[in-house]
Amino acid sequence: MDKMNDQYYLVYQPIVKCINREEQIVNDYEVLLRSKQTNRFPVDEFNKLISKESTNAVFLEWYIEMLVEKMRTFPNLSLSLNFNLEQLQYQSTLMLLRKLSQFSHRIMIEFTEQMPKGFCHMDITIKYIMDELIKMGYRISIDDVSTGINSVSFLLKHIESINRLKFSIIHFQSLNQETLELFIKSWHSFADDYKKEFVIEGVENTHFSLEMFDSGIVFQQGFLFGEGRCL
Repeated sequence: MDKMNDQYYLVYQPIVKCINREEQIVNDYEVLLRSKQTNRFPVDEFNKLISKESTNAVFLEWYIEMLVEKMRTFPNLSLSLNFNLEQLQYQSTLMLLRKLSQFSHRIMIEFTEQMPKGFCHMDITIKYIMDELIKMGYRISIDDVSTGINSVSFLLKHIESINRLKFSIIHFQSLNQETLELFIKSWHSFADDYKKEFVIEGVENTHFSLEMFDSGIVFQQGFLFGEGRCL
C-alpha cells in the first residue's frame, strides 16, 4: 500500500448535468489515476500492473481503499470508475468490488474501450461480468463509444445491462465540424432509442457546451467544468 501511495494518486473530474443554459450541477465524478512523478495517467505502468492478476489485485486493493475513504467522507458523492475488460476478467477484481458494493448505489462501473486479450472468446464472460456487477448494485457505463471494443455491435449484444453511453470528441477532432456533429447526433439518437444516459466528453468551451445543450445533451464532461482535482 505504501508503495502505491508513493507512486500514484487519484483525481476526480466532474460530469455535470446542465439544468439550463446558465446553470449546471455536478452529477457524478469520474475517478482518474495519476502518477506523482508526471501528474499524468501512467499508461505503461498501468498496463503492466493489470497484465497479471496478482499485480492487478495489489493495485485494486489500494484503489478501493482510497475510494472507501472518500465515500465515507462524502456521503453524497457519486463516482464513475474506469475498468478495462482485462481487469474484469479476473475473479479477484469482482471479489474486491464486492468490498466496495456497500456504496454501489452511488457508483457507476465504466467499461473502457481497450481490447482485451482473447476478446473473440469473451461474449459469455462479458455477460457474466455485467450480471455480477448488477447483482452487486452497480450501474454500467460504456466509455468512448465508437472506438476500440465499444462498437455498435458490442453495445447491442449487452444493451439491456447498460445504463450510460459516453462519446468523446477527443478521438474525432480530425473530422470536419459537420461530420462530427452527425456522429454526435447519431450516438445521441442511439442512446435515446434505448433510454440510456448520454454523456458528451471533451467539452472545452462554452459555445460547444451550449450547442450540445440546445441539441438535448444535458450530461457533459470536459476541461470547461474542471480537469480533475483531489477531494
